[in-house]
Amino acid sequence: MTMSKTWKLARIPALLAVVLGLALSASGCIIDDTGGPGPSCFPDLTLSYVVLDNATNTAISCAEAGADTVRVTANGQALDYVCDAGPSPRTLVVQFNQAGYVDVYVELYGNGQLLSHVNGPMTGLYVGCSGYVIPDPAELPVVL
Repeated sequence: MTMSKTWKLARIPALLAVVLGLALSASGCIIDDTGGPGPSCFPDLTLSYVVLDNATNTAISCAEAGADTVRVTANGQALDYVCDAGPSPRTLVVQFNQAGYVDVYVELYGNGQLLSHVNGPMTGLYVGCSGYVIPDPAELPVVL
């Protein structure tokens, strides 16, 4: 083998190492160059709700209840979600800009009229960077 062929063959592992290193360093890495204090966190709160027939205490759909909107109020900020026509229970994910403690109210509306609400807020829920899941569904009884 000539010197140039040996030199070329010796460079292959080095080139593979460089390419592999670049591929691994670029995968899944997000670089935040905003000059902030560190990585950002956008926590979310996952909650379920169930619409109930007040007379029978059985789950019904939003359509059966005449509902079209679920309002989640967290620390004074109201967010409206479409009340899907499908069966209860349903799940919502509420996004926040930062971690912290929240108080949550859940209300059910139909044509702008309040149909039901959770009795009292769910208070002192800590929503961290990994999120928080409320274990029990919010019960929304409706008089039909």
